[in-house]
Amino acid sequence: MTDFLQHLRVAIGPKPVDGVHLAPSIDPKKLANALKWAPFGNETPLLLIDDSVWSSGKAGALITSHALYCDEPRVRIELGFLQYPPTYPEGPAESPRVWTPHGEATLKKMTLDEVQNAWTRVLATIVNVNTGRAVTPQSVAPVAGPLGELAMRHLVHEDILLSPAIPTPKLHKAATHFSDWLDYANGEQLIAYLDETALGGGSEGVALTDRRLLAHVGEKHWIVPYGALVGVDASKGFLERKLGLAAGPYSGQIPLISRANACENLVQFLRGVMQLPPDQRWVPAPVFASASDPTGAATLAGSLVAPDPRVPLMLRYVHEATARSVMSVEMGFDLVERIHVVHRTLAHGRGAQHGFRISPLHGEDFSFLLHGVFGAPIGVAGDAATRVLDFAVGRSGSAAGAAASSAVGLAMLAVVGVGWVSTPKKTIQGVRMTLRDLGRGTGFAAQGAAGGALLPLQDIEPEVLDWVVDALDDLEALTLFERAVFGWQVSAAELFGVDPNALAHRVQALLGPVDLSPFRRA
Repeated sequence: MTDFLQHLRVAIGPKPVDGVHLAPSIDPKKLANALKWAPFGNETPLLLIDDSVWSSGKAGALITSHALYCDEPRVRIELGFLQYPPTYPEGPAESPRVWTPHGEATLKKMTLDEVQNAWTRVLATIVNVNTGRAVTPQSVAPVAGPLGELAMRHLVHEDILLSPAIPTPKLHKAATHFSDWLDYANGEQLIAYLDETALGGGSEGVALTDRRLLAHVGEKHWIVPYGALVGVDASKGFLERKLGLAAGPYSGQIPLISRANACENLVQFLRGVMQLPPDQRWVPAPVFASASDPTGAATLAGSLVAPDPRVPLMLRYVHEATARSVMSVEMGFDLVERIHVVHRTLAHGRGAQHGFRISPLHGEDFSFLLHGVFGAPIGVAGDAATRVLDFAVGRSGSAAGAAASSAVGLAMLAVVGVGWVSTPKKTIQGVRMTLRDLGRGTGFAAQGAAGGALLPLQDIEPEVLDWVVDALDDLEALTLFERAVFGWQVSAAELFGVDPNALAHRVQALLGPVDLSPFRRA
């Protein structure tokens, strides 16, 4: 029971969440009120999620040593019944659904986003424990090693969000608006995020990773490797606190207004980083493959906290396909690396490497996917390593109009349920996508043509970039899954024309009955 409690503690995160209470610190009065909807009898209460208006315990969810209870809808489910990740057919902010031997059950939707996120992580953790995929946690630190210890010492603050308890929409917004983001292709991990927006949207703020500081405030961007830091201080401005960073060419002052109270915590963390030897100012990229798990699929699946349901399904397919020699170990290993990028993209927003955003797909697949999203390019240049695709925007029969009228565009958009932007702002005459091979993925840089000049799309049309990135998230997951099922030898055009029934038949022939609905979101 102690190990299970530790798993639940890690799922909640290092900071307390209002309304989430772990044993042995659950208020007896709240438990007494919870008894009205959770008749747990002699079971031991382990976790109470209080969703009541007055924090009385009269509504919410309860996890005991034996079962899960919810007040609305009123359910009791044996913990051992939870063998598959929860799904969110109406969106991550809505009611989760779980499969049980008695059929599908709908669970409680929590009122507050922070509580709903914790609830999602708790459900996924129970599944991982039940299926043997959970690694016994040693710490609630967001990353391993000295950097994780420094984070727990200095970053546990009401204005700082620590991984993994950071709302996904906030990170997706930051990933789009920052000039650079986490390098998933090289294993960069997120430690914490400080949201500097007044309304909590996430488009501006400070991100601390396991190797550098990234920031976007106002019109300015900062990228500061920890290895370059030689000095950190805080000063007081007219309305803000300024985080001063002495780091050679990366030096600067980051103004903080909405989260100024956390400035000193950032200073203490960064000063602690400066005291570390250079080889301890970053965390090595995780390694999943081993002699007992040559592709790393099972190991990666067991390390995930509340993954998108598509990710464990892809990993399960790769594991089974290589175990039965349907897929080579080399292909399986390559796919696991790419699936890890999919997971990080869905959880933390679109990653980046040296200014190029990261796609897990091969260049040919990614180029063909762009045709379905934007329509046929009006120009193609470059070589095998770097390719430039130009798309027209705003003219009848091009870009949005072309994709909306093309069979491939319609088929892909219908399968994954992606919406479409009707018209971008009139200032953009075209979009240029520059693609670069990253080994286990493709980097892409998006620029917009406005007034005869090419400028980063995030600066002149962030709404369009938001839409493109959101569309790619679902399309890439489906494409990579189809690659796992049909192999590398199938052309991109054939792959995008695959009948969904053929995909389902192929998957179920290997895995048995499975739910593929997460790949066809409405």
